[in-house]
Amino acid sequence: CLGVTPPPDFQETFLQSSQQIGQTVLEGVEAACGELSIPCTLLLKSGIVSDVIGKEAHSVDLVVMGQRGEHSEWGSRIFGSTFEASIREINKPVFVVPRTRPSIRNIMAAYDGGHDSNSALKIAAEACSREDLPIHVVTVEDDEERGKELLEEVETFLAPYKLKNSFKRLGGLPGEAIVAEAREWNADVLAMGAYSHSRLHELIMGSTTEHVLRYAECPLLLYR
Repeated sequence: CLGVTPPPDFQETFLQSSQQIGQTVLEGVEAACGELSIPCTLLLKSGIVSDVIGKEAHSVDLVVMGQRGEHSEWGSRIFGSTFEASIREINKPVFVVPRTRPSIRNIMAAYDGGHDSNSALKIAAEACSREDLPIHVVTVEDDEERGKELLEEVETFLAPYKLKNSFKRLGGLPGEAIVAEAREWNADVLAMGAYSHSRLHELIMGSTTEHVLRYAECPLLLYR
């Protein structure tokens, strides 16, 4: 085994380069916000990315993240460790955005009766109410009677919002069914709970969430 010793100033040079890249990114964000007259606060920090994002998330209501990093064009459907670790660390709703930026006309929500999906549905309903948008709600349940009960819960919950809405029970594997329905319905945003109500919230990312994160073609709002 042949080891290579980095030059003495390697760490300092790397840090300076990283800070320059970070500053350039923040300047781009500032310019974009300025064009839309959106106030913004810029913060450049060093450290483990997921830890820093998780800590900063405590002081905000929503975290927005890109679905893929800067080298996404050479990537695959497999998430980088930074993205997945960040999703696990963040204790607030996360809006995951792909490279494309569609206008938002159709919002779809996936509902399973759990606390997380209930909260995601509430956020989606309020957004639709403010912007006068339709909402399409699905539940994945092979048991027809249970599926009917879940959709009746949704209908009762949404009644005060007076939205244009539609409901559908899907069967099969939840992740695959949700992604296929979002594609067929041409959803511009998909809202769902980050975990099933039967999952151990702090230990694992549900397989349904993981599949949707990998294969959904529209922005995804995850509620924790």
